Amino acid sequence: MKKFYFTKEKMKNSEQEQQIKKWLKTQGYPLEMFVAKIFSSEDFFVEEGIYYHDSDKNKSCEIDLAATLSYNIKHVRVNISFIIECKSGKFPWVVFSKENRLPDDTYLSNLEGTYIAHNFFNLLRATNKTSKLFDFSEKRIGYRIIQANKSNNIDSGYTATIKLSKAISAFAKDTTKTAKHACNIYFPLLVIDTPIYESYLGKSNNILLNKADTIRIISRKQNNNFLYTIIDVVNKDTIQKYIHNKINEITEMTNSLLPELEETIEKYPENKVEIEIPF
Repeated sequence: MKKFYFTKEKMKNSEQEQQIKKWLKTQGYPLEMFVAKIFSSEDFFVEEGIYYHDSDKNKSCEIDLAATLSYNIKHVRVNISFIIECKSGKFPWVVFSKENRLPDDTYLSNLEGTYIAHNFFNLLRATNKTSKLFDFSEKRIGYRIIQANKSNNIDSGYTATIKLSKAISAFAKDTTKTAKHACNIYFPLLVIDTPIYESYLGKSNNILLNKADTIRIISRKQNNNFLYTIIDVVNKDTIQKYIHNKINEITEMTNSLLPELEETIEKYPENKVEIEIPF
């Protein structure tokens, strides 16, 4: 049997590699790569490390991933994009929830998209048409997400939701300016690699905890208290199931609401930057 002898240089390189791998894990990069790989395997076009302009800070900020499914209707490119922030760590996450008393069209009223997309949303609301992709019938809705057991005071859940909210708004505005024939719809998504627990008070005021694979949270936008950002929070172990469900919902929406999409494109054939995006 052939024996292998490691030189000091090889051992040093091996130790460096292990240190780098250990560091990468602490930075969350393996989770980002995993999520990107899963979306790519389902024929999404994936972009990593994309930047948006934060108008509050007046600087460019980075979001982890964007995953897009695209198709053409007449001369318009319809892009369904998931804007994704990944959070890795060793602590579980807790989402505080409440009874969902918001109107059924809350999702449509608060989705981010280009000018053409917003006119499509308005047509659906005016005609009482919808699809599973725009469904907002949850009995309970999350309103805050935190990491349990953390010793520091960094509210990474709040930071992630604010980043996602700002990113989708910036992408919608920028694409309206730069792409005349794009109907872009943006869905914010937070993917985590530790357990998710939903928490709320029971009838006797006792704290209830329910483990969840996926949960939806809603928060008011920082720069507009009349609008919400609605974010799906998904555990990495169920991300493929989540993607499959979304692909089915996109397919169903495209088929069932094709007349409304075509009507919108006929009436609003291109994005117009000189007109306020209607909400």
